[in-house]
Amino acid sequence: MVERKNAKLDTGRPDRESTESERAVREQVRRRQSVTPASNDGAQSSGTSPDHPNEADDYGPLMKALGVTNPAFVNGLFNQILNAVDRSGDKFDMEQILFSFAVLRGAKPRGELESMHIAQMTVVHAALMRSAADFAHAENLAQRDSAMRATNQLARTYTAQLEALKDYRSGAEPEVTVVSVTDRGQTTVDRVSQPTTRSKAAPDRLSLKAA
Repeated sequence: MVERKNAKLDTGRPDRESTESERAVREQVRRRQSVTPASNDGAQSSGTSPDHPNEADDYGPLMKALGVTNPAFVNGLFNQILNAVDRSGDKFDMEQILFSFAVLRGAKPRGELESMHIAQMTVVHAALMRSAADFAHAENLAQRDSAMRATNQLARTYTAQLEALKDYRSGAEPEVTVVSVTDRGQTTVDRVSQPTTRSKAAPDRLSLKAA
C-alpha cells in the first residue's frame, strides 16, 4: 500500500492587521451569541459585557481597519452587518461576516461615511451572488425570470455604488443644470459643475430664444 502524505499549500502568512481584525470579529460574534435576548423593555445589548467594559479596547482592531476612532460607530455598523447576514436569529454566517470586514479593511475607508458606503456594497454584492445562484438553479421559467430581474437590479445598484464611491473619493460633484426664463421670453440654460475640493468650474451657458 502506498503511503500518501498531505501536502500543504503555501498560501502565505496573513498580515498582522488582518489577523487582529478577524480575531476581533470572531470575538464580537461569540459575545453576541452568548448574550441573553433583550428584555421586554426594549433594551438591547451593545456587544460588551462587564468583563469587557472598554469598547475602545474591544473594537481597537476594527476601528483601525475602518479608519475611525468612535467605538459606538463600529458597534452600530457591526450590528447592522450581522443583521444583514443573520441566518435564523441565533446563528450567523461567519464566512459572510468575515468577508464583509475583509472587504472593508481592504478598501481602506477614510472615515464613517466611506465605511457605511462600503458596508452597503458588501451586502448588495452578497445579495447579487445569491440571486445569480438562484438563477442558475431555477426549476421553472417564473423562478428564472424573478432571479434574473433581481440579479440585474442588484448589478446596476452595485455599479452605481462603485461609481459614487469613486466620485466621492476624487472630490467630484454632480453637474447641476439651471434653467431660467427672462421677462423677454429668452431661456437660458446654465450647466454648472459643483466645486471640487480646490476649484470651481466656470458655468457653461447656453442662450436659447423661445420659439
